[in-house]
Amino acid sequence: MTTKVKAVIPPMFMLLFGVALLLIIPSQISSGGSRSYVNPQFIPYLMGWFIIFLSVISILAEFFKRKEMVTEEEKEQSLKTVDQRNFGKVIGVFTGLILWALLISYLGLVITSYVFVLSMMLLLGNRKKGQLIIVPIAVTLVVYFGIKVFMKVNLPSGIFL
Repeated sequence: MTTKVKAVIPPMFMLLFGVALLLIIPSQISSGGSRSYVNPQFIPYLMGWFIIFLSVISILAEFFKRKEMVTEEEKEQSLKTVDQRNFGKVIGVFTGLILWALLISYLGLVITSYVFVLSMMLLLGNRKKGQLIIVPIAVTLVVYFGIKVFMKVNLPSGIFL
């Protein structure tokens, strides 16, 4: 198999998954009797179309990609280096997500989310002090006000609030 065909296989599976999702939604989620465009089926349909859209873009990008003049040995060596380096980051992100889910009921959304975003930024290599202070605060505030104030959903307050 050529490298172009190999690169197109995962987006093709995602494209099929998106189509299957769109076909399954009506039988799995009722519209709730609502004639509005925003009903219980809205987000699943949106996600299905989003998956299809990104899959098509990925397939088209692969076919229009320019051929690189790199030997197979150089490509394999660079992939091994990248894979080994990123494997630890992937494990760190999953560990952080699990810890976030476990600690949110004890510490609350605000503290847990701030620590999570800060630790993910550090894990992924951001060392700019200004960003390490501002971005976690901004993300936490946007999530908090988006969920608590605009959606009026109760959040875990934790032991400190």
